Amino acid sequence: MQFKFALSIAVIICFVFTKGHAQTRGDAPIEIDKPAKSIYLKTNPLALLQGPIPFYSGEARIGFEAIASDHLTYQGSAGYIFLSPIFNVLIGNAPGVFGGNLQMPGFRFQGEVRYYYIKLYNKKKLSKVFLPSGLYVGLNASYASADFKERDIPVQKIDFTQMNINLIGGAQLMYNDAFGVDFFAGIGYKNNVITYYDFNGKKEIWDPEDVGLGEFYSYPINLKLGMNLTFGLL
Repeated sequence: MQFKFALSIAVIICFVFTKGHAQTRGDAPIEIDKPAKSIYLKTNPLALLQGPIPFYSGEARIGFEAIASDHLTYQGSAGYIFLSPIFNVLIGNAPGVFGGNLQMPGFRFQGEVRYYYIKLYNKKKLSKVFLPSGLYVGLNASYASADFKERDIPVQKIDFTQMNINLIGGAQLMYNDAFGVDFFAGIGYKNNVITYYDFNGKKEIWDPEDVGLGEFYSYPINLKLGMNLTFGLL
């Protein structure tokens, strides 16, 4: 008897919930206005002046954000590292540590998964449902490597390698699906190593002070702060 009563109550609750849910969807149908974009291009022109290695590097970076669901996206980016224009101005292109003609070729790769827990969109339009606009949390990982050296002496060099993984939070504000600005901050773990190679290829681990960088450069705690411009692509 008690089982039949409980079953009857469960059926009634399911009926009421289903009817209410149907009315809500019926009252606010989704308008299929245009195909939603699924890939967005991301970059930051300011990175050309200051890259991942403080003071020394600039970076030409391009990335993409791909839509996985209405709340989940994946990101990947690649960057070419070079000697910072600011550094070049400060040294006046004069002979430096290795006799002048300095360069700093390198690369950087990043990956990220993010979850938008608050979306800013018009739920009545299909093109807006998957728009990556709102507040998010994410997990970001980055690896970079660059060699500070004289162009004609490839053996003697200072090698910078960076690896970090961070929990981040931020806000991306989009204008339709064409343009947006992405602000973020985070904290995580980092492993930055500076290695000096002499004329014979013998290597030696240097402290940040040896190259004019502060002690915080070698600390395992990583603080992340930045922004990107976002452009609707496909």
